Amino acid sequence: MNTKIGAINIERTRSVPLCPAWGLHMPLSYQRPGYKQISLEDAKRIAIDEPAAWGANYVDLYPSNKESTFPVAEVYQHRMWAQYAFKELPDDSQENPWTIETFRAFNRHAHQHGYLVAWFIHHTFPFDSKEEWWRIVSGIHRELAEKVCDVCADGWGAQVDGLGSEGHSVPPEKIPDLLWDEQPGMYTREASYVYDSAAPHHIRSYAFHLSDGRDYFYGSARWNKPWYPVEVYQGKPIRLEHGSEYVGCQAEARDLECDDPGWRSYSGLAGADAIVEQMSNLYRAKMIAPHEAVTTATWWINEPLISEKMRRYVFGVSQDPVRAAVAGELYTTAADGPFPRVAHPKGTHFIQNNTFRVYVRDNGRIELHADIAGRGNYTDFLETTRRLVTEELLVLDLHHTPPASCTVETIEEAGAVAALRVVVAYETEGARIEDAYRIRLVADSPVLSIDVDRRCVGETGEVVSRIGVTPCDVFAPRVRLRWPVAEVELDGEDWRYDLPDDVTDQWLNVKGRFDSPVVKMRIRRQDAETPWTFSLQHACICISHGTAANARFGIDIALNDVAPMVPPAPEVHAGETVPNEEGYDGACAVQLKRTQGGPYWVFEDGWWIARGAQPSREHPEIDFVKVYLSKEHDARIREGGLLEGAIAPGWGCQYVLRFKDVVGDGDAVSATVSVEDVSPIVFAPRVRLPWPVAKVELDGEDWRYFDDDHVFLPNRRGEHRIRVQRGAPASPRVIGTFASVRATRWEGGVFTVETELPPWVETVPPGYQFRMGLRWSAGQIADVQGAVVQRQGVQGDKRWAALRFDPGTIGIRTRKETLP
Repeated sequence: MNTKIGAINIERTRSVPLCPAWGLHMPLSYQRPGYKQISLEDAKRIAIDEPAAWGANYVDLYPSNKESTFPVAEVYQHRMWAQYAFKELPDDSQENPWTIETFRAFNRHAHQHGYLVAWFIHHTFPFDSKEEWWRIVSGIHRELAEKVCDVCADGWGAQVDGLGSEGHSVPPEKIPDLLWDEQPGMYTREASYVYDSAAPHHIRSYAFHLSDGRDYFYGSARWNKPWYPVEVYQGKPIRLEHGSEYVGCQAEARDLECDDPGWRSYSGLAGADAIVEQMSNLYRAKMIAPHEAVTTATWWINEPLISEKMRRYVFGVSQDPVRAAVAGELYTTAADGPFPRVAHPKGTHFIQNNTFRVYVRDNGRIELHADIAGRGNYTDFLETTRRLVTEELLVLDLHHTPPASCTVETIEEAGAVAALRVVVAYETEGARIEDAYRIRLVADSPVLSIDVDRRCVGETGEVVSRIGVTPCDVFAPRVRLRWPVAEVELDGEDWRYDLPDDVTDQWLNVKGRFDSPVVKMRIRRQDAETPWTFSLQHACICISHGTAANARFGIDIALNDVAPMVPPAPEVHAGETVPNEEGYDGACAVQLKRTQGGPYWVFEDGWWIARGAQPSREHPEIDFVKVYLSKEHDARIREGGLLEGAIAPGWGCQYVLRFKDVVGDGDAVSATVSVEDVSPIVFAPRVRLPWPVAKVELDGEDWRYFDDDHVFLPNRRGEHRIRVQRGAPASPRVIGTFASVRATRWEGGVFTVETELPPWVETVPPGYQFRMGLRWSAGQIADVQGAVVQRQGVQGDKRWAALRFDPGTIGIRTRKETLP
C-alpha cells in the first residue's frame, strides 16, 4: 500500500486550515415528537470523542431536556415561556439526568479534548412588551452566568466559552453587564442582522447557507433572504459602526433518509455535495484573503444524530474546507435535486478537490472539470475560473461496442484523500473486457490519478484506450506503466528511458517529451511479447496493444506547471521524516498505522501545526493525514498531545497557532509561537503546559496573564518567544479578559496591566466596558486605578476579583507592599 499519494501544488500554500473551529451542534433533546434525551456519556462520545480524532475543536450544546426545557434554573412563570424556561430537577430525578454537575462534566471533558464549548439557548418567542422581554431574557442570562459560568471563582476547566441564541435576544452591548462579571471572556452569537453596531465579543450567526448569496435552505423551505452577505462571500469584512463583524454558521448535515414524522420536514436536503458546497462557499473567501475574511466557526446541526455515512463527510470536509478531497453522489445540487447547480441527475458519482471535479456517468464515461485557480469552484456564478476539460476523460474503444454495465463505489469519502472505484464491462462475441478504474485525489493537490486494472477473457483484436486531454499550456497528462519495461522505441528508434531499472512504475511524461502532435512510442514489457503503443494522435493520447490481455497502467492529469509529478514514497510512521526526494513544494497524503488516532503534529515549512486525521474506510487500521512538503524544510509527523512533551495549543486554538524551537527540561519550557489568526470566539490565544505555571516571560519581559496550566498570549497576530517555569503561581495575575493585553508589570507593590481594544474593532458602543478576572495568593486589594472592582472572593487558598474597565492602563495596589 502506497504511503504518500498525490503531488505538488501550483503555488506555496500556507498550512493553516481555513476553518479555525468546527464541530457538531449537540441537542440533548429537541422539540420534535419522539426524540429521547441523550445521556452524558453518549453526548461526550458523539459530540467530542469521535469528532476529535478527525480534528474537531468546537461543540454547540443545546441543553434541553425531553420537554424542551432547559435544566439549569428555576422555571419563569410566564405564559409564553413556561415550556421553554430554565428548569432544574433534583439530582436523583429519573426524568432528567442532566444537572449542574453533569453540565460541568461535559464542559470539562470538552476542554480536556481541546474544544470550545458554546451553549445554544432557543428563545425566539413573543412577549407582551419590551420590558417583559428584557426581564425574562436578562434573568435567564444571569442565572446561566451565576450557576454555570463563574470563571473567576472556579477557573476555566468547566466553563462555557460562548452563548448562542436563535433570533435577537439581548443587544450585544448589554451582554457584559449580564455575563462578564462571572465569565469575562464569553463571546455571544445570534442571528443578529437586526443590529447595526459591532461589539468586540459578538459574532453574527447564520443557518444553512448553501450557495452564492441567493438560496438558503432550512428544512423543506426555500428562503431567499440575503442572510449571508455577499461582502463576506467575496472576502470583504462586514463593516459596522464600531468595526468589523465576524460571522459563524450552523450548517446542514441531516441525512436523506428519515421516517420520523416529528422532524421529517426538517431533513432530506443534505448530501455529500451539499456539505462540500456549504463549506466551500463559507471559506473560499478566507482562502483568497486569509486576514480579511471574517468566518470564525461552523457547527453542524445534529438532530437527530447525523448518520455515520454523513458524519464522515462532515468531518472530512471540515478539516480544511475548499481544499478537501471528496468523493460521493450528487443529491442536493443535482439537476433534479432541491437546489440544482449542476447538469447531472441525482445518484451521479463525483470526486473533487479544489482543482479538479470528475463526474462518472451511468454509461461509464468520465467527465473532467477544473478550477485552474485552485479554489474548488464548480457551481458558483460569481467566479469564472472553472472550465470543462473533457466529457470523455478515459474511453475504451472496442469496435464501437457500448458498455454492458457500469458500477461505481465510493472507497474513501472525504478529507486528505478521496477515491472512487469504477468497473466498466464490455461484452463482444466471444470476449469480455472489464476495466476497473481507481480514481483518486489528494486534498490541495492539482494532480488527478487514475489506475486502470484490465481483465480480458477471449480475443478481441486491438484494444485502444483514449485519454481525452490535449497536452497544452494548462493541462499535462502522463501515463504510468504498472510493470517493468524491457525496451522502448520512439518513432522506430531505440529510446533509453531515464528511470532506474528496479522501479516498477514507469512514468511517461507526455508534455515536455514530445513536440509533434503525432508521435508513437512502442513499449515492450519484460514479461510479455506483445508490445504496447502510446501515441499522441488527434489531440489525445491513445494506448493500444495488439491483442486483448490483462493489463495495469495509470494516468495522471495535472496543471501543467506542476512537473515533476512524483511517484509514491516509502511508508511513513509517526515520528519519522516524510521524504521529499524530488525537492518540490506541495501537498501529499501520508498513510499512518493508527495507534492512538488523530489529530497529529505535522512539521512543515519550519513550523509544527496540529492537523486532524482521516480514518480510512478501506483500511480501518490506517489514518490519512495531509502534509505540505517544502524544498527548504523536511516534513515530519508525530502523534498528538504535548509537542516535545512540553507544549500544545490551548482549547480552541489548534488551528490558529504554530510552534517551533520547542525546548523542555522538566521544570521549564521555551518555544516560539506564531498567532496566525484572531477572532471573537477566542478571547485570547493560549497554549497548554504539562504542569501548573509559576512564571512566564513573553519576548523577554515578565508576563502575568496565565491560569493553572494555560498561558494566554496577546490577542493579535504575530510571533512570540515564551519561556514558562513550573511551580506555585506568581501573584497577582490576569486570568481572562476580552480586551487585548499589551503588557503586565509588578513593581513596588503595584500590578500594572496595559490593555487595548481587540484588533477587529476601533470603538465600542456607548456604556460598553470590559471585564477582567484577577487571581492572587494572599492579601486584599487596597486601591485600583483605571478600573472598578465588581466582585471579589476567596476560593481555597486563592483570592480572585472581577474588574470593570475601559481599555488603557490599570494599576492595582494591595494592602501588602509585596505579594508572595
